[in-house]
Amino acid sequence: MSLTIRPDPRRPSGGYAQLDLPEAEVAGDSVLVAVFDAFSERFLGRQGWHATRGDFGPYPVERGEGRARIVVGPEIVNQIEEYAALRLHVGPRSYEVSWPDEVVPLPGAAVLGGLQVARTEAAPEAAHLVGRRPAPEAAPAPGAAAVSAPVAGPAPAEPAPPAGPAPQPGPSRRGAILAGLLLVLALAAGLGWFLTSGEGEPTTVVAAPAPAPAPAPAPVGAPDPAADPCTAEALRALDGAPFSEALARFEGCQGAVRPETALALMENAADRGDPDALLLFGELYDSGAEDGLLERGVGLTLGDMPSSAAEYYARAQDAGATAAAGRLAQLCRRLALAADTLSLAAHSEYCPQ
Repeated sequence: MSLTIRPDPRRPSGGYAQLDLPEAEVAGDSVLVAVFDAFSERFLGRQGWHATRGDFGPYPVERGEGRARIVVGPEIVNQIEEYAALRLHVGPRSYEVSWPDEVVPLPGAAVLGGLQVARTEAAPEAAHLVGRRPAPEAAPAPGAAAVSAPVAGPAPAEPAPPAGPAPQPGPSRRGAILAGLLLVLALAAGLGWFLTSGEGEPTTVVAAPAPAPAPAPAPVGAPDPAADPCTAEALRALDGAPFSEALARFEGCQGAVRPETALALMENAADRGDPDALLLFGELYDSGAEDGLLERGVGLTLGDMPSSAAEYYARAQDAGATAAAGRLAQLCRRLALAADTLSLAAHSEYCPQ
């Protein structure tokens, strides 16, 4: 048994791989594909790598010249690193392969698994730090005796001169002291007269202005009005709300919304039976539908799978989406002309006879 993995020549920008294997090893018009990582011993699933097996597809099988070719998309290619040791389960058969480096992911395309973990660069080693080391001390010459430098002792204190008799104030100095005392008494008398002369007059007391009250602290958990509404955290906060609110936010944040963030919100809303999310899933799987906001403004694409589109249109119609009936009727005309097993089954189940 041999399986060859190469880039899909019809999609040179990446994100799609062609599995080429002998025609006799694939039965039917479609097949399921599972991916097992031999290093981590986990299977690839819709939400990343898991211990339990998860199948992707079904994928249509193209036959010719004795070979069978199966094209898988970003839901698998964008999750696998180059040279990864894998076990690919194609239908009932399994193949040990090494993922080739020429199969590259599609930039900006949505993936159905978990987010890839970004690698952080290692911190610089200590050898790269720049600093000045102290100069090494010079080693003494061999045989030389160590000479200690003399230590200077404290300098002897000079003897203080003998204290002489305190000078006595002369007559002129006593007169200056008496004149100063008289001046102080005169100033004190003037101050007393000034203080007592104002008794009985009203005294105006000017009150100091009261300090402005401090602004009340914002309540804990209150949203910051200046916060960016287009960050991944702000968009994930819409999980649980009607998907129409997320669509309105996507409209105002075009170019800032990552495809995987939009896909996660849409998947959760579809699981809750949201009619807008179910209708958008049908349009993304229907190549006949006009490209909408998620494809033009966000870059989210899922590939043409008319059988899956019919299922989502039918679910959206049951959930109350008014546009779903017209979309399904248009798709049923396309399914009626198809010859593959999945399209025939979808036409029988979802299209009125």
